[in-house]
Amino acid sequence: MVSRYLAMMLRTHGEFIRQIAATFEGRPFTAADVRTQGIDVPDDCTLQKLHSRGCIERVSKDHRYANTWRLVPELVDHYATQEARV
Repeated sequence: MVSRYLAMMLRTHGEFIRQIAATFEGRPFTAADVRTQGIDVPDDCTLQKLHSRGCIERVSKDHRYANTWRLVPELVDHYATQEARV
């Protein structure tokens, strides 16, 4: 069960977050990786917004200012549980 705050984010941007979870699971990714995988970023959402809302965490920032992200463990577990139920 995810926290109440993450549950609100899943209601708002659930499809986008689900696609990230299905593609990367707990592995790190960049914005370029998301685009390369063909995941459409909604107009009203960015990776920075997901970070500020607690859905993803920053793993690193390289010298070219590209952030590397990953889903928070709570969401990785949530989607793993969802897949196990199917």
